[in-house]
Amino acid sequence: MSLASFSGTLYYTVVTDHERQLWRLDGPAKTPARVAEIGEPVACPHHLTVAGGYLYFVAYDHLSGYSLRRSDGQSTDSINSFGWNRPGSLTAAGEALFFTTQDGLWTSSGTAEGTVQVAAIRVEADPMSPLCVWKGAVYFAAYDPQTGIELWTSNGMAEGTHIVKDITPGPESSLIPNLQALPNGVVFSTTTAADQACLWRTDGTGQGTTLLADLSTGDASPVCLHQFRRFMGRNLYFLANDRLLRYRARTGQIDEPIGYDGSTPPENILYITPASDKLVIITDKGPAGQALWLYGSQY
Repeated sequence: MSLASFSGTLYYTVVTDHERQLWRLDGPAKTPARVAEIGEPVACPHHLTVAGGYLYFVAYDHLSGYSLRRSDGQSTDSINSFGWNRPGSLTAAGEALFFTTQDGLWTSSGTAEGTVQVAAIRVEADPMSPLCVWKGAVYFAAYDPQTGIELWTSNGMAEGTHIVKDITPGPESSLIPNLQALPNGVVFSTTTAADQACLWRTDGTGQGTTLLADLSTGDASPVCLHQFRRFMGRNLYFLANDRLLRYRARTGQIDEPIGYDGSTPPENILYITPASDKLVIITDKGPAGQALWLYGSQY
């Protein structure tokens, strides 16, 4: 199921045996009302994304393939057909919609004429997740034969789409699995072929892209930085393997958070997500299964 709030109304998708439908909850009683059929029930990214006064989504049928569509909340219109070149990573940035296909980065203003390819590059992003947005521009990992996989940015114009910094010079890649926008820039992680795991921050320029920390262990054990979560608007929490760490945006300090009661985070963490003023943590207890924690950290 995909969900989105549009003009004060909740919209969602419903899958039956034969079709995928767009529905909304109407009126004070929140009565379900069908808006439109939006394709066949196949495994494809039917993201509901609000941008520029429209609700966008991807639809599919076995005759014409994938299409980008929009809705004003009452009816739906097809914007553009992409055949078997599946659109993904639908992202709202200001009034514009960004999205990716197998052959590049695109933007749309809600019309066929206003749906254009910004750059013919291979975007390395999860098609089911939006791109990172900071100050109206999108940030993402992309592949170029000259630089490998590196950090790129785009303001929606061809001349405003470029590599930010070639962190690993030449065609070798700096794999970038995580990006998170914070008030002072975009924080991201890189992993090299030598299992070097680093944390970086950028203001969108090469000169303003700086190394925050090298979190490699120095031995043969690779470090995986993952599950970047912005928490309480100020700090970034993430996992280094199964260890919980915090990046303080105001000071640039990276540390292990301390709980309100003076405790350290639990070990063997599998998953974290913010919930109000606490983190929800799921840990691995081996044969005993998994454990759920609510963890509040000091600031």
